Amino acid sequence: MTHKREIFIVCSIIVVAIVLINNMSESAAETQRLDSKHIKNISVVGDSVAFDVRTAKRQRDNETVALKTNDKRGCALSADIERDGDTVTVTFKKHDKRFWGVWWGCTPTASLQLPPDLSLTIELSDMAADIRGAFKAISVTSDHALLSFTGETEKFYLFGDAALINLQFLAPILNKDITLNVDKLVSRIKYAQ
Repeated sequence: MTHKREIFIVCSIIVVAIVLINNMSESAAETQRLDSKHIKNISVVGDSVAFDVRTAKRQRDNETVALKTNDKRGCALSADIERDGDTVTVTFKKHDKRFWGVWWGCTPTASLQLPPDLSLTIELSDMAADIRGAFKAISVTSDHALLSFTGETEKFYLFGDAALINLQFLAPILNKDITLNVDKLVSRIKYAQ
């Protein structure tokens, strides 16, 4: 009888541990807001992260910069927003967790909501990004990038070692305004008709 009881107790502890670890998945979400008045540039820097960027359709729809971060199982993501003149810099920092010496994969996510017609600069070593909306210019520098862009921009720059990109320009853009300086590039580019 005691053997069955020990098995029951061990199984109960394992179930509780699984539930606790599962609850850590996206257990914390944080949203930060900043008035966008007089902002012309957004810069995204820091640790590797998966994120999306959206712009409002009209200026009146969104007069703030909003950043939402989601922790994932095994790690947390913090983001600092700093304003210097007409530039806002978003700095991502991952905080890996280890349980009993075992590293859990760290893939937190973030969402950035912006007013339209700002310039967007991204400098991350590794990134996965889905960018949609209207921008003045987009510049991405990343060693390894997985990037999807759908929207309008006057200029698009991509620099890095390897990238997989899907670009869909919804407004006319000149070829001279697109720079893809990537050693290993797989791309699908669709231009506005």
